[in-house]
Amino acid sequence: MHTRQHINSEAIVTTLLWCGALLCGYYFFDRIITQEKFGFHDWYLFIGHAKTFISTGTLYERDLSLYEPSAAIYKFPPLYASLLVFFLHCGFSEETIKQITWLTYFSCYFLSIVICLQLPQQKNPSRLLPAALIIAFTFEPFFDNYDSSQMEVYILLLLSLGLLCLTKSHDLVSGIFIGIASAIKIYPIYFCGYYFSQRKYTALAGVFIGIALSLAFSFALVGAMEHQFYFYNILPTLLTEHVSGKGENISLAHLLLVINIPMRIAESIASVVLLMPLVIVFIQSGFKRRMKSSSTESATLYNIWFSIFIATLLLATKNSWWNYQILLMIPLLVLLELSLRNKETDYLPLIILIAACLMIFWCNLGKLDALIVIFSKVLDTSPFLTSIMLKINLLRGLGTFLILCALVFSLQRQQSKNISLVESGLNT
Repeated sequence: MHTRQHINSEAIVTTLLWCGALLCGYYFFDRIITQEKFGFHDWYLFIGHAKTFISTGTLYERDLSLYEPSAAIYKFPPLYASLLVFFLHCGFSEETIKQITWLTYFSCYFLSIVICLQLPQQKNPSRLLPAALIIAFTFEPFFDNYDSSQMEVYILLLLSLGLLCLTKSHDLVSGIFIGIASAIKIYPIYFCGYYFSQRKYTALAGVFIGIALSLAFSFALVGAMEHQFYFYNILPTLLTEHVSGKGENISLAHLLLVINIPMRIAESIASVVLLMPLVIVFIQSGFKRRMKSSSTESATLYNIWFSIFIATLLLATKNSWWNYQILLMIPLLVLLELSLRNKETDYLPLIILIAACLMIFWCNLGKLDALIVIFSKVLDTSPFLTSIMLKINLLRGLGTFLILCALVFSLQRQQSKNISLVESGLNT
């Protein structure tokens, strides 16, 4: 009787999850159809710089005062602009390039989800797949990237591929993917610290190979002068920029500024937080060398710590914009997969994941969903409530980081207990 009730409850939960996935899928595609015209602002900015380069030979603005945080200007490495220049040189129209970008957005996004879940290896994906689709279809940072054609969706795919190769012990290829991601926007270079702390020196070499390949491609298309100006002028300016006070910046440093902590101290605290995972993993990897662990256990630890590094990067970088948070899809899916790996589902991690989604991925001001349209009118007329909403925005990244830390240490404790039980069984 107990077994039959358990089977019935599993069937009910699975059915409800699939019904939820279908409803969320309807929401997703309806949102896309009614969305503002694709590439409304930043895509036209990017293609405009590419067209300017073709006509004048200049890709970057020379006035360094224009390169402020979140400024409407192309201030990234030359790779993405080089791709646009390549398509323009091939005779593609602006409209055709936009349609290609539209297709690659959806392809990269959903391919990243499949890679993170590693569905072909799942013995029972009946719950995992619909739960992942619910998260993916309602993931607000995707719509923000889609609205403005940001590059984070490509970085999401490259990080997912890097993680997959890492779990398969293809360290060099894993590093190459991270290197290409760093050539799109510079901040994924943080994962060099991850590879170094894991003593994955082959992967570290792969990062530099990926960067070199990307630079060779962009060098051939936009030339030496624009590369020199970016690396000698723009990049140092960006690395020394201060914390932006804009509400869509949800970094830890901004949160500290809001509570009146001086900027120098806030930036120092953020830097310490960035270094903490590197130090912890470096120490732990030294202990792991003295202990034998299965390939499955090693892959699990790589998944967990890779996720921690993503959450740390998004939390502790000086200016962590709303569109960057699409990279949190990887930690969420890793945690979802871990919570549903066993037949006996642990519902506590699922509840935490749902709470995290509700807390972290609530819409920004100006992007309020139809479900809370009534409250938007109140917010628009109340400076006090608007101020509260902005402060809640700042807590999203912090909440993600704390949830991931709590779960990673919980999972590691459970893994240590399992190893101890196995060892005690072998001894007896």
